[in-house]
Amino acid sequence: MRKILIGICLLIIPFFGFAEEDVNYIKEFLKANMLINDGNIKDALPILEKINKNVDDEAIVIKLAEVYIALGKKDEFDRLMDKSLKKEVFSKSSTIRRFYANTLATVFNKTDEAINQMKKLVEIDPSKENLLLLTKLCETKKDFSCAISAMNKIIEKEPTAENYYKRGLYYYNLELKPNALRDFEASLKLEKNFMPMLMISEIYIQDNNTDLAIKYLEDAVKEKAGLVIPEYRLAELYRVKGDFQKSVKYFEMIADKVSDREKLYVYKQIAGIYFELKDYDSAFVWFSRLNEVDKNDQLSYYYLGVISELKKDFQQAVKYYKELTLMDPRHTFGKKRLAYAYMKIKDYPNALSAIESIDKDERDVDYFRIKALIYAEKKDTQNQLATLIDGLSKNPNSEDLLFDIADYYEKVKQYDKVEYYLKKLLSLNPNNASALNYLGYLYAEQNKNLVEAYNMIEKALKLEPDNSAYLDSMAWVLYRLKRYQEAFEYQKKALKRSPEEKEMIDHMKEILKALGINKSIEDILKEVK
Repeated sequence: MRKILIGICLLIIPFFGFAEEDVNYIKEFLKANMLINDGNIKDALPILEKINKNVDDEAIVIKLAEVYIALGKKDEFDRLMDKSLKKEVFSKSSTIRRFYANTLATVFNKTDEAINQMKKLVEIDPSKENLLLLTKLCETKKDFSCAISAMNKIIEKEPTAENYYKRGLYYYNLELKPNALRDFEASLKLEKNFMPMLMISEIYIQDNNTDLAIKYLEDAVKEKAGLVIPEYRLAELYRVKGDFQKSVKYFEMIADKVSDREKLYVYKQIAGIYFELKDYDSAFVWFSRLNEVDKNDQLSYYYLGVISELKKDFQQAVKYYKELTLMDPRHTFGKKRLAYAYMKIKDYPNALSAIESIDKDERDVDYFRIKALIYAEKKDTQNQLATLIDGLSKNPNSEDLLFDIADYYEKVKQYDKVEYYLKKLLSLNPNNASALNYLGYLYAEQNKNLVEAYNMIEKALKLEPDNSAYLDSMAWVLYRLKRYQEAFEYQKKALKRSPEEKEMIDHMKEILKALGINKSIEDILKEVK
């Protein structure tokens, strides 16, 4: 046993013996470390400075540099780094120069100096690690040309999907979109990833190439389902493109993923799209959800009232419009709609009160028309006419008020005044199709000025060729002109579009009688379908 132990000692002693000084500096280095760990950094400083004078070791240099930084000795830190990097033994040291560059950037916010240090280093040692740090520093400084130069060398060594993607981002930030597109596509060829797909779609969006932008966004969604950004972008693009069904699908997909602030926008888009699509039930649901998220959102109250009107639920419309006008007493549109809704439930006092609550400087043509309509519903024709005349005195060029007054006189059978106001309207706008048809039909009914009536209705039909009322008017004036076969053809077109309209059915019966055709209206309707 003794011989074995001696043998072991003989093997060990030469290992320590060749570097006795090293053993001493290691002991001192460990002592300095212990002092640092105990918070006695100042006491560690002279020990590390003494070791550094006598020993060339990267670990010592870096530890001493860290102590200088901790003690706020910036000048000593700079001198240490400068002196160390000038030493032959450290001149090609990646470790020290990398540490120096990283410290300059992160501790002293001297990114330009850090970049210069790394540029010197990559000339000596163009390793991936050094190039990546240079790239990172250039990116921090937003010097994307510098970052691209470094990435070029990295890609030469490792042409990976990630590296192409990073360089593509740098090109994108420099607005070199063709180069960026090339790199993003190269990245995609190597590896399917939704990030380059998103960036490619972004470039196509900026180039107004909606179809290609949608294609890559759809691919991104397939690759990474559930991400808000691509789904949101698709919703917007389809909305702009006019494909509301797909737009609302994607908006609904993100509705519960976005923040409360963003929910307001998304809910408004969904509700608005459903309203445009005339899916009023769905629009009502989403405007209600918007209202729940933000009780002060006036838009939701307004459209909830409008949809209630469209669904003939005027009591509910009153409820929403009242909330709206209480919230904003100057909301003129809300007051008009509230007055109309009250009128529909025959609450005329509140209807008049609502319309009269509109500020005088906000009383436009619609104010007078709605107020007159309320009086008409009340059978108060005197105030109805007075309101319309008052409105016209303040808005003498209003085609709507002239039309309403003509319509009033038609109902009380004062046809000379109907003619007067319609002619006045047409003097303002010779292309008002409704007025052309109205006056033409009036002449046909009175069996006078038939050629003039024909010309007016013909003009109206050129403006609105599929309007069933205008087709009926043309049939009737042709009937008065005894051009029965032509009248028959026009009346068939009118009935095809409005088969339930009693007046049109009556006209067809007269035309059939004049032609000697013994067919029922049902038979005629079967023929025109």
